Amino acid sequence: MRSKAVALEHEADAVVAGLRTRTKPAPPSVPLRLLRFGEVRQRTGLSRSTIWRMERSGVFPKRVKVSVNVVAWREDEVTEWIASKIQGARHAAGDPILA
Repeated sequence: MRSKAVALEHEADAVVAGLRTRTKPAPPSVPLRLLRFGEVRQRTGLSRSTIWRMERSGVFPKRVKVSVNVVAWREDEVTEWIASKIQGARHAAGDPILA
């Protein structure tokens, strides 16, 4: 039992040491998922016609045809698009966090 506690303590020390030496946190490992329209609409707050208009103009991620009657969007691309909008809004507002 004691050796397991010592091993856990050493593992925790290694994790902390790794965090101290890392200059930039590693990106989270997100499994690749496809989002159906309802979830995309919920996450973005945009209507169907706005999403499709923006997609056609190239400012929103392209949908993927999953089957004959099903389309979806890659979750990572939608998440990146949302993050870019948040960053753009902060930058436009002169948010000092990004400086």
